[in-house]
Amino acid sequence: MESSHPVPVRAQSGPDRLQNFRDVGGLASALGARIRHGALYRSDAPRAGDAPPTGVAWPPATVIDLRSAAEAEADHALRSAGSDVHSVPLMAEAGIVRLAEDPVEPDAGVAGLYLRTLASVGPAFATVVRLIALSAGPTLVHCTAGKDRTGLVVAVVLSAAGVSDEDILADYLRTQANMAGVIERVASTPGLDHGRALVRRVEETRPEILTAPAGAMTAVLCLIAQSGGAETWLARHGLTELELEQLRARLVE
Repeated sequence: MESSHPVPVRAQSGPDRLQNFRDVGGLASALGARIRHGALYRSDAPRAGDAPPTGVAWPPATVIDLRSAAEAEADHALRSAGSDVHSVPLMAEAGIVRLAEDPVEPDAGVAGLYLRTLASVGPAFATVVRLIALSAGPTLVHCTAGKDRTGLVVAVVLSAAGVSDEDILADYLRTQANMAGVIERVASTPGLDHGRALVRRVEETRPEILTAPAGAMTAVLCLIAQSGGAETWLARHGLTELELEQLRARLVE
């Protein structure tokens, strides 16, 4: 399939802006022309007072927050803007506090973290797909950095919508260029005690966790393929054929 990439939406500098935001629209799908622009966004965690991203409809109609209760603020920043916010916690160990405090596991790495997640939270992925399929407008999927949990969910969703592994990997790798801004934003998270010390601890003990390595996403895509494809994998975790059709109708032009 011919490679394609979304129209860039640049992360604007400064602490009051999302650092890892993009619209995944524009990617080629084997099921139709392309993924619709304005249908699915991905990003790091929004904050109250953030300037809106440029070049897209904002605020999103639906927000899916993948952070754990310990990471998320009491009231989501976009709820007051009128977004329908859903909390679907995934992978609590990806939070900065857990990453800083937990001992390093042998051969853990980013790929190991991703594969353990896929093995344990499949039904939550099906829930996210339902929410995207039924959204009345643009849907934002985010976690803290917009890299790991968000990357996994977006990869599965795009695969189910017929996007090639090559283009899914290319979208994931776009995060690497945004990591300096993401790390600074995480370190200065309001209400996070000793944020900079926590980030330094992770940089010293688990530096790969703060990157977006190609091998990690490649391992995910291989596992999905070995499971019969994203459609089969999601069906195994409770997604119906009708819900899959609704997702594709929502995302694919």
